[in-house]
Amino acid sequence: MKNNWKIKDVTSLEELANFKVEVDSLALLQDSYQPYLDFDWFVLWLKHFKKKNQVHFFLIYKGNKIQGIAPLIIKKERYKGINVVKLQIIGNVYSPVKLFLFKSKDLSERKEFVARFFNYIAKNIKWDIMDFDAIPEEHDLYKAINEWIVSNRRYKTKPYSCFGNWYSRGKAISSDIFFKNRSRNLRASIKKNYKKTRKKGEMQFIMVKHPDGIEEYINIYFDVYSKSWKKNESVGPHFYIDLMNGFARKGLLRLGIVMIEDKPVAAGFAIVHNKVACFEKTAYDKEFLSLGVGGIWLTEMIKYVLDTDKVVEIDFLRGDDAYKKRWMENRRERRGLIIYNNSLKGRIASICDLKIWPAIKRNKNLYGIIYKFINNRSGKQPHHT
Repeated sequence: MKNNWKIKDVTSLEELANFKVEVDSLALLQDSYQPYLDFDWFVLWLKHFKKKNQVHFFLIYKGNKIQGIAPLIIKKERYKGINVVKLQIIGNVYSPVKLFLFKSKDLSERKEFVARFFNYIAKNIKWDIMDFDAIPEEHDLYKAINEWIVSNRRYKTKPYSCFGNWYSRGKAISSDIFFKNRSRNLRASIKKNYKKTRKKGEMQFIMVKHPDGIEEYINIYFDVYSKSWKKNESVGPHFYIDLMNGFARKGLLRLGIVMIEDKPVAAGFAIVHNKVACFEKTAYDKEFLSLGVGGIWLTEMIKYVLDTDKVVEIDFLRGDDAYKKRWMENRRERRGLIIYNNSLKGRIASICDLKIWPAIKRNKNLYGIIYKFINNRSGKQPHHT
């Protein structure tokens, strides 16, 4: 049985293109996040975020049949003051989840996949830390990794919470039923916002789905974004332009725009696939803040995906923003796990994370001094505290 397993390490997109069918077929099996796990997504993400990092797609076979893919990126970076080699699942803040692509849904088979992966990595890849984050709690990847590590006692680990994911799921329902199930305060707020907005002039909601002429509407989105409270992102507009165009070509894009007297005041987009609507980005013109045009945009989008697309799930993706709790009734966790290799640098990192840093945190005065020192040097908070 042992000799039936083999792993192919694919280190470029050009080579991965030979396995596009396999990648896409496995992506279809990963529950509701297929558009963020298929071949085109990896091409898009690596185009914008790969930089000088190494790419490894580990294709794991049993006999001649593929059992799954572990898409990883290898970075060289500073961690707790030392230079380390870090392995991460491909993705970043623009990825709603990060996953291995399993063929089987059986936990024991997924654990076998994980075991083969770790054995291969231990023999063939130089690394100090694995930082696997944004793993959905409803997916077995986190459980498979954690249980295998605990049973083998090979590596020290540090689990942590990443962020929440707010969503609404049920049978296909109308938007009328959806909003009847929201709080009285939310319904009253929506009604009030519509009333105030209509006093300003004629309101119109435009839905854009197809690639023809989409550039005009993408420009409108970014024009609204530039007038919003949101800061320009370091990635710039090009990632989202490519993303919206790519999803539009597949028929998945829902780009919604709220207009008042032909002036765009709120805009944003969602991705609809397999009866799930993933709400990606939204922005509204600060000048119209008092009208609640952001809430109007959200209301119109929810009406559309429920009444026209007939989705059974609305997913607000990353984050615990306060407004999400008002609109969605369910929350699930996205988890992370740091795995420390037994290399010298891996052990130093584990001692810092698991012993030294917890001891410092127990001393509030010392923690405050070090926290300020780290912020002054990097502008960032201490990692995974």
